[in-house]
Amino acid sequence: MATSKSVEGCVKSHSRIPVNPKDTPALTSAFANGWNNLPVELKLHVLSFDLVLDKPIDSVTLEDNPKLRENLFNYLRMGPEIATLARIQFYYMNEWEVSLWKGHNSYFWRYKNPGTNHLLRRLTVSLSKGFEHWIWLANLAAGGYGFRNQSHVTLCIDARAMMRDWPDFDEMAPIIFRCHGQVKFRQSKSEDTLGKQKRLREKIQFDGEVKRVYTIVAMFSMWWSVSNFAFFFLWAELKLDFLFLGAVLTQMWAQ
Repeated sequence: MATSKSVEGCVKSHSRIPVNPKDTPALTSAFANGWNNLPVELKLHVLSFDLVLDKPIDSVTLEDNPKLRENLFNYLRMGPEIATLARIQFYYMNEWEVSLWKGHNSYFWRYKNPGTNHLLRRLTVSLSKGFEHWIWLANLAAGGYGFRNQSHVTLCIDARAMMRDWPDFDEMAPIIFRCHGQVKFRQSKSEDTLGKQKRLREKIQFDGEVKRVYTIVAMFSMWWSVSNFAFFFLWAELKLDFLFLGAVLTQMWAQ
């Protein structure tokens, strides 16, 4: 059940997780001066130590890592710039695991907070029902269900379900993800299964080249976010994408 808390009549929070607002220690001018002199890429890297896990996150992972949620809430209270950068690292850089579950009348994506789907950039998608899931996968690739800003998708397909449920592959329309990605298979590795895996891979394509057109805009946006704070705050949602792209490009060039 959602909870609502009010602090001194001016702050209200609606969340499915109990939130207890509290004061944080005052930051001195030394911290402010040092932080403001850091480039955006380094600020993101610093925040990653508290906010990015080395394994995919699902609803169970969040429940088992209360410190991760506490770190995020602490940064969200520190002001608009750090709050925005914290959101970038937490939602953009973590890998989020979702799976299809069957309800009474239809399938649904199992994920703890669908309201944040548009913020997620890295997905691991588990498919266990073979062809029944194909149309759902096609809609996901087209940006459906709120997952419209993907940069990388890992598809985990149950090989046993593939052997049992997949029809003639020639009848299946190709699925194209407008991002980078990969296909992984679980369970069987028989020769027959490997043959079907190859044919299925040919039906799923990842076109990560389309996002390169934003390179110049992304780099300009990173500079602008630091030099013009008012613009940074008003256009925060748009600039999340630009900052993320700039950080990824910087990491690629560093390699």
